[in-house]
Amino acid sequence: MIYGAWHFIEYGQKETDNHSNVSGNYAYNMGIVLRGKPYEIYPELKYQGVNPTVRNGHPALGIQLNNTKPMAIKNAKVKAVVYKNGFFKDKRVYETDSVDVAPNSQWTVPISWAFDRLKPGRYNISISVKGNSYWNQLPMSWHFRKKITINQQQADKINQASVKKPVNKWAYVATASGILMLVSFWFVYRVLKLTRGL
Repeated sequence: MIYGAWHFIEYGQKETDNHSNVSGNYAYNMGIVLRGKPYEIYPELKYQGVNPTVRNGHPALGIQLNNTKPMAIKNAKVKAVVYKNGFFKDKRVYETDSVDVAPNSQWTVPISWAFDRLKPGRYNISISVKGNSYWNQLPMSWHFRKKITINQQQADKINQASVKKPVNKWAYVATASGILMLVSFWFVYRVLKLTRGL
């Protein structure tokens, strides 16, 4: 089984007038699946490694898996858990379902740290994939447990390339305004109390 696609582009004509220069192209993909004989082949997932990376601007670990056979996996459910060794365990979980894994393909399972910083240290990785063989729809499952170490240099490189957590300045403004209002009420109360005493 070979997955592929034809990519078509229709180039539009530029429309010009006195105010703008607008052009647009139309593109689409048409998926192609080629099947040969014999067709009785089961997919097989293999663990390739883990790389610290930046995904959508956030620190992440990319768990790389490889389907080494020319057969697809249909409706796979994936659960990946990463936790850091130590007293304070930093645990991250990634879950998804209804995933199709192409034959003879490499696949990266992302685990994001969101706005948190990636810390150096030793990490335990557990990933399970459960799906069906495209050939005869029989259920299949794979489970991998690995340990990796992220050094300080890798963590610093990823953290510097990641976006920083936005700071909500309005919270500070609201807090300062509330404190000023309380001080103002207290001052007015003291002035009224003194004027009534006179």
